[in-house]
Amino acid sequence: MENQNISELNIKKIAGSIAFSPKASNLISKTIKLSTLLNAEPFFIHVGEKNAESEEKMKELFNAISLNYSNYKIIWREGDPVNEVVDFCNDNDIDLIIAGALNKENLLKFYFGSVARGISRKASCSVLMITDKGTTNIPFEKIVVEANDSNNSYAVKLANLIALNFKSKRLILVNESHNPAMALSMADSAPADEVKNIRKAIKEEQKQEVEILSQECNQDELKISTRTIEGKQGFAISNYARDIDADLLVVSAPDRQMRFFDRVFTHSIEHILADLPCNLLIAKPRI
Repeated sequence: MENQNISELNIKKIAGSIAFSPKASNLISKTIKLSTLLNAEPFFIHVGEKNAESEEKMKELFNAISLNYSNYKIIWREGDPVNEVVDFCNDNDIDLIIAGALNKENLLKFYFGSVARGISRKASCSVLMITDKGTTNIPFEKIVVEANDSNNSYAVKLANLIALNFKSKRLILVNESHNPAMALSMADSAPADEVKNIRKAIKEEQKQEVEILSQECNQDELKISTRTIEGKQGFAISNYARDIDADLLVVSAPDRQMRFFDRVFTHSIEHILADLPCNLLIAKPRI
């Protein structure tokens, strides 16, 4: 089952974007562990001048987790960090980028973007944003994945693959129920019984959608559950992941590249990026 999933999801190359920060060794560790589990080739990219001092810092990051720096492919680039990482990944057919991120950033960074958020908005593949600190290989024990409709199929399969390989304790498929336009249109015109029946029918349809997605998972080796929650897409699932203390939240990438407009008139994923509840995986097949 796992080999079939790996082939279908096509995770062959993983790139860790390294900055000299407290999260760096943990990011390196997770990049290597994911690469090993998924039988993918690991790369590491650092945007900054390569000199004796910076190379020594890089060696120390690997030494902190008992790894030999010279055994891995380290790419050094100079220029704009977001553009350099994204360009390298596009040029080398990277399937997953791993980057460190702050849980919450101030208003200025929200609008103009940190490196991790910039990568997540411009990348043509999946992006894993690491928020936890330390140098240990903390497993993703509790994973929440967006499962609103068939558009989330890739995200669900990728979450299932990671859960299986990390031997996670729980994988929770979440459907966000939010339709204010319908509620307003019914409020003044429809009888109470009719409104109740329509809402019941919608909830049943949403329940069926998430159940269909759950059938795409390997349920023999993993505890999988489904949940429908009320609230605005992005905001609701982010709060849910925080409330249950999830280790990883998996959502689908927007069907187009996000622009400044999306941050002013908020796209659903921007609710999550503004205040990360945990590690975040934005799932997107490489294009």
